[in-house]
Amino acid sequence: MSEDLTPESVISRLKDPTLAEAARRLLAAFRAAREPAQQSNPPPKGESFPLPPSREENVGGLEGLKRHVELLTVARPQEPPPLRRDPLLLAREAVGRLLEEALAEDPENRPLRELHGLFRERGLLGPLRLLALLQLLARLYLRERHGPEAPRKAAQALFHLPLDLVAAHLEVHRVTVWRWYRELEEAGLLRAWTHRGPLGGLTRATGTLWAVRLRPGRVRLYPEELCHPWRDLERDRAEGRTAYRALYPEGKEGERRRPPFSLLLRWALGERILPPEGEALLALLRSPRLEDLHLLPVLRGGARTALLEALADRAVALFGDPHSRRFYAGLLWKAAKGELAPAFLLGAMRRALEDRSRVNRPGALLASLLRGSSPPAAA
Repeated sequence: MSEDLTPESVISRLKDPTLAEAARRLLAAFRAAREPAQQSNPPPKGESFPLPPSREENVGGLEGLKRHVELLTVARPQEPPPLRRDPLLLAREAVGRLLEEALAEDPENRPLRELHGLFRERGLLGPLRLLALLQLLARLYLRERHGPEAPRKAAQALFHLPLDLVAAHLEVHRVTVWRWYRELEEAGLLRAWTHRGPLGGLTRATGTLWAVRLRPGRVRLYPEELCHPWRDLERDRAEGRTAYRALYPEGKEGERRRPPFSLLLRWALGERILPPEGEALLALLRSPRLEDLHLLPVLRGGARTALLEALADRAVALFGDPHSRRFYAGLLWKAAKGELAPAFLLGAMRRALEDRSRVNRPGALLASLLRGSSPPAAA
């Protein structure tokens, strides 16, 4: 008895269901190409019409079948979706570039050579962890303060940030941070000063001024910068906006929290935000303000989701645009993930609301402002 070699029997023996389906479609398309055109009948129940050959101009039936088979059987590579750059990778690139440029300018600088050797052998360890953190803070500080081109043009950045927050974020003791700082200072990459201000009639330390070098050159600090009122310590203490409160929200007996990078950035920008908890969080959710979107990056879990939903409802009410709630929630989610700087989004929202008397759809104006201004990322 001869073996059945009809196309259908050969296809039925294929073990790969995907390949078998592709072969059945190819057979049906091949037969359709050879037969004259006729009235098409609906396919049997549970089946579908075979895909037709290519209908491109000047492409014959067989050539169309060949392309069709290729589409069915060849896995074509697809362009991966654009990914947000890893902040750790950005910090590593910034530190490596700075060390290379500084060493080329001053090859006899022994502390600098040691740091460069440490970077090449071990990566971001020891004092280079502190340098990487301050490099990221400095560049994002300049970006939010002076625009997206500022980090590329500036030689250094100067900002105010309590040392205890830096140490807690790096999960080391403040003495370790000072030891790392001395090594970076000797290499000429960083300078720091204790800033002082009035509190209860006395002069107290308000935090640390960090001058971070971004390009080869000397770190500079002018007298007026040191005397600048970087922080109103009396007001912050009266409102409970202190570094101690950020690290110990449950009091001295509670566990010390590790402040997220987004909180450090907001403090460097002069916004002494604290993640609300308990009754403070409930009060915030009952009557949120647009300014509260700065809290999105520092909140986690259900608290962040609840605030995002409340802010989306607030935006709908302010813009008078109930059909675009999903659009506002998407913008807030980008701010929460660090893909959109909260200060930039807040500024665009305020500008759109200020012009609402001259436009019919302030929400559309907000979308236009965001598209045309190259919104910066937060992190």
